[in-house]
Amino acid sequence: VKFLGDTDINFEPKISQGLRQVAKLHHEIQYQLDRLDGFPDRLHPKILYLHVNDESKSDIKIERDLSSGLASIGIGAKEEEACTPHITIGRSRRENTTQGLTDLIGDHPPFWTITSIDLFASELTDSGPLHTLITSNPLRPYDRITARGSD
Repeated sequence: VKFLGDTDINFEPKISQGLRQVAKLHHEIQYQLDRLDGFPDRLHPKILYLHVNDESKSDIKIERDLSSGLASIGIGAKEEEACTPHITIGRSRRENTTQGLTDLIGDHPPFWTITSIDLFASELTDSGPLHTLITSNPLRPYDRITARGSD
């Protein structure tokens, strides 16, 4: 949901507490893959990602609450770019092509459920980034039989 960048380790307890509070307010998110895209352009991307859809827009609400909470402890600005839900699936230092990859999603894109808000620490190494889970904060479950929870 949010990339914090280079953040002082002393902020970790406050960040973790904020994530717990936000997670308690929101229900799980049902995502569906939408389309493959790339940055700076789709045909020759350096970053390859998938757009995802959440019909309830819970992901946008969670991102808004996280941004507000982080700004209150001095991390990030309240006025940031709008959240564009996506999953980064690859990065490259050289230009690549997406030719043939757009068919991977197909006519029936899969759904999956996001059940927690997690905080990871990332360390850049010569062999690539190392990601370590710091805390996992469960979102409120919704009744899968009758209806979604509303946030």
